[in-house]
Amino acid sequence: MSLNHEKSLSLITQLENTLDAFDSARELIHLNNSILISNENLINLKAIKKKYILDSFIISRFQKEFKEFQYDEKLETMDMKNFDYNKIVGEISRLNTKLDTSFTDFEKLSRQVKIPQFKISVETLTHLNDAELLKIAQNSISENTDKNVELNQLFSLKEDAVLPFIDYSRINKVINLEFRLRLRKRLNYELLTFLKNQLQYENKLWIQREQSLSEFLTKPLADTLTQVERIINESNKENDARAESEEEEDDDEDDYNARYKSNLDTEEDENKETTDHKMDTHEFIDDLNENAQDEAYFNTLKSDDEDREYSSVSNQDENMDDEDKKYDSDDDLNLN
Repeated sequence: MSLNHEKSLSLITQLENTLDAFDSARELIHLNNSILISNENLINLKAIKKKYILDSFIISRFQKEFKEFQYDEKLETMDMKNFDYNKIVGEISRLNTKLDTSFTDFEKLSRQVKIPQFKISVETLTHLNDAELLKIAQNSISENTDKNVELNQLFSLKEDAVLPFIDYSRINKVINLEFRLRLRKRLNYELLTFLKNQLQYENKLWIQREQSLSEFLTKPLADTLTQVERIINESNKENDARAESEEEEDDDEDDYNARYKSNLDTEEDENKETTDHKMDTHEFIDDLNENAQDEAYFNTLKSDDEDREYSSVSNQDENMDDEDKKYDSDDDLNLN
């Protein structure tokens, strides 16, 4: 800003100096007027024109510098203040949008929001000590037989209505007091109901006792004793029958255990005999295999000592030995 201030001061100084340049223009105009009247002063016309031309250059240069200064100031103003301007315009636009949204929400809520349906008793308003609400409630009750009033009969959502405008703190006190009184009445009702049921139960019990006592006093004593003996005999018979059934169940269980034990002993003896027979069979098969192996070894040694002419005979003997081994192995398999 200091450079612009200095430049503006220099322009003011140039403007003051340029004012003197207008004198040549005045002189030229005055000279032209005098020439039109008479042909005098023609000698000074050329010099005045030259001075006018020089002064016009001075004015043109000042005008150019002033336009440059004006252009620079305009750019600087746009750079410095355009951001603030756009910021303010944007903020105004956001506020307008928010205002429109809030207004739309308000209209929507004003159509949807309603006072809840909740009944308030006159007793609650009396305890609240609110003369205005009590007067409104009494006027509403006088028209109806019910001793309760709705909230929409005490408050209104419109500020210009006859009823008072709804206030949260005020309606909160009314509802809390109403709930407290209802809870107290509910507790009293539950307590009285419990006492009533208790009295009814005791009354029923005393009636039963009275009936039993009157029946005992009016019934003969002999019949009572006979009935007692009959009940005792029936109880003894039931106990004897139960004891006999338990003894029979114990005997059956002992018989079953004895039979089961004998079966186990029989199975063990059979398994032992089978095992001994298998052991004897395996020993016999092992002896046969050992004899066959010794005979084959002896025949092999004998065939090596004989001449080639007896090779066929030895081969036959070996084949016979092989057949004997095969038969022995078949016998072993059959025995197994």
